[in-house]
Amino acid sequence: MVPEGDLIDILIEQQLVLHNMIIGIPENMAYYAYDEGKWTIAQMLNHINDTERIFCYRALALSRGEKKPIPGYDHNAYVDAVKTDHRTLADLAKEFETIRQATISFYAGMPADSSTKKGIVNGTPMSVRAIAYITIGHLNHHMHILESRYLPQ
Repeated sequence: MVPEGDLIDILIEQQLVLHNMIIGIPENMAYYAYDEGKWTIAQMLNHINDTERIFCYRALALSRGEKKPIPGYDHNAYVDAVKTDHRTLADLAKEFETIRQATISFYAGMPADSSTKKGIVNGTPMSVRAIAYITIGHLNHHMHILESRYLPQ
């Protein structure tokens, strides 16, 4: 789910695409879920924000030579732990833009040799570069779900 191209350019482009998607969604759809037990749009955006932070931390830790395994996380428990009923789509989108800017700054300022550093993440050997591409793929995955299951065609 990751296009070819420069990592930073892809991260920037994704930010713009998500922004344009969100501004096109009426605010009254923030708490819409396409089926019982599925996340609302607000919950999905909060999940995207949480996961972006977690992935960047993982990349930071490995790039700095962390030797201890980095644990996984239960994304459903994270979504359940926070109430999004007071958040607007615009607020959640703004938060994502802030987080993504930090992600972009991190990768843009990282020495080239750091991208090949490896460690154990969620029980799996992983490189910093892999985490960057997983970050991109994760957002592409959720943007596809948003388009195909939440937004009217």
